[in-house]
Amino acid sequence: MRTYQQEWRYRHPSTQDFINVVNQVSGRDMDWFFQQFFYNSNRADYEVASIWNLPLYGKTGIYDEGGKKVYYSLQSALKAYKAGKKKQYRSTVVIRRLGGAKAQVGISIRFDNGKVVHEHWDGQYRWTRYNFDGPNKVVSAVVDPSRKLVLDADYTNNSRTTKEHTLFAAKWYIRWIFWIENLFFSAGFFS
Repeated sequence: MRTYQQEWRYRHPSTQDFINVVNQVSGRDMDWFFQQFFYNSNRADYEVASIWNLPLYGKTGIYDEGGKKVYYSLQSALKAYKAGKKKQYRSTVVIRRLGGAKAQVGISIRFDNGKVVHEHWDGQYRWTRYNFDGPNKVVSAVVDPSRKLVLDADYTNNSRTTKEHTLFAAKWYIRWIFWIENLFFSAGFFS
């Protein structure tokens, strides 16, 4: 803003002059941003659509090992899995772009061992999927955790966990019961 003010003070700049100064100062072409958010009425809205944690039972099917075709049945894979060998999971996180605006967003994915993976999505397609294979399950995911995209229309769908947190619902349930109870007491008193 300082560069814009110094360059255009006491003159009559246009919108394109402001965009040119932003491009100059940032060192990047920001026309995509102004095209979507200034000249159009596109909405920015991203959501964590789903989180899956599926156990991997090992090899199943036909594999080429040493020039020979080797068949691994599902039953042998299940036996190995139940025998207590190291459990593996395929964790999948699906992120969707609900609005028409395409913006780059960061994604934080937390695993059950406390590890956090930071991903980056350009938002060009309607959805993207992140797959992780390993001994840990995904427990939560957050789109734009640092809230850099302040134009997001709905922040309530920017995160998802695999476990339900019922504390918030219980708090509202207790408040509603309190007021309904008092309403009935008042109605009983006046009747």
